[in-house]
Amino acid sequence: AAAAAAAATVTSASSARSAQMPAASGSSALPSYSEKELAELHGRLWAACFGDSALRLFAAVRSASSKKMQLRLELRCEKVAAASQALADVTVSFPGAAAPVPEAGGTSSSVSLAVGALEGRSGKVRVALNLNAFSLPTTCMLPIEVSYSLDGQTITQSAELRLPSTMFLVPWQVNEDEIAEYMATHASEHLIEQHATVVAVELSGQPQAQIAQEFPAVVSRCAGLCHLHGIQQQAAAQGKSQKFLMVARPLPSNSGSEKLAGQEAELAADSRVVCLLAAMPKEGGIDVKATVKASRKDVCESVSNEIASIVRELLAGRLRAAA
Repeated sequence: AAAAAAAATVTSASSARSAQMPAASGSSALPSYSEKELAELHGRLWAACFGDSALRLFAAVRSASSKKMQLRLELRCEKVAAASQALADVTVSFPGAAAPVPEAGGTSSSVSLAVGALEGRSGKVRVALNLNAFSLPTTCMLPIEVSYSLDGQTITQSAELRLPSTMFLVPWQVNEDEIAEYMATHASEHLIEQHATVVAVELSGQPQAQIAQEFPAVVSRCAGLCHLHGIQQQAAAQGKSQKFLMVARPLPSNSGSEKLAGQEAELAADSRVVCLLAAMPKEGGIDVKATVKASRKDVCESVSNEIASIVRELLAGRLRAAA
């Protein structure tokens, strides 16, 4: 595919008003992707999470398994200190509640990224965190400690690792009629908050018809990456907006597990997160609006913003080639 201009504008707004969900005629479930395929896509979304005059740390959140209750990510680091300085023994420590799943009976909350001297970049190190430490599908800034030796002196600094809100969701495998029934029954209890995020993406040189034809595949990948079940509503006529439903449920409750600070509250077991995604293709671009409804305002904001971010990456960012 031709390279797209990576220009996008994002706006958002909150409301407690009800979003209108279209009728259920002519809808169809979007294709699903394997865990391996989705992990490969997530593996392109590396982000810096720490940096000083000697070291930089990068992370990619790869996948979340609600069966094994593990959050898998990869870490790597890079020496930026002068060549004459000796940098060695880089480790990352996690809070006890989210400590890495122990291997071979181990109990350490730390992960080694470099044993001995580090020159240039380290290799990728895979880590599986305890998903039971998380309850709410909100963006989590996980506190970590980065430790290393520089010219024989041990240095320890605090940092934060961003974990996307949608990693704490589980796809809700239902059809549109079942979603409508749920909303009619539970809207006043579990869908009382709403947040909308709008992203305008410039796709220079691409005709409207091509954008419209390719966009359902973008939404399908977005749903998989965000742990949502996606449904395409009745195909829109040319020049009209395309509409999709994406739905999820919270992680299984485990009240006996230690929770991270700020993650003590839980969504009710029968609560759901419902997103209406509306897109308007046009010549050389597309406008997308993600409206999320749930029982908490912070959940709506975090999830709608994450969906908009992934859509933007798929259309004109690091995930463009896969879309």
